[in-house]
Amino acid sequence: MSISAFKQDEKAHIEWYDGEKCHPTEFELDAIDEICTSGSNDSAVEKWQKDLNFIVPKEIAIKHLKEYGAWDDEELNNLTEIELAQKILWICAWDISEMSDDE
Repeated sequence: MSISAFKQDEKAHIEWYDGEKCHPTEFELDAIDEICTSGSNDSAVEKWQKDLNFIVPKEIAIKHLKEYGAWDDEELNNLTEIELAQKILWICAWDISEMSDDE
């Protein structure tokens, strides 16, 4: 089970793998520009999560987010699937924003 983020063909991509199947989400780079700004960007993350219908199963999202060490088990388990997906989207957007065009 894993999550990856990348740019390809002028699009942003987030994929999560459940051990059997890859679940891709492709979207415009405009979303990255809206999410990756200084200051609060909660509304942009909420908008894009909803617009993309971006959901990651709770178990996969928690496993991925634990790697960052920013949240403890209780905090992560108390979040909804949508809240977890928004955290994943935010992290992946910043990862994509920091990639060069040839990555």
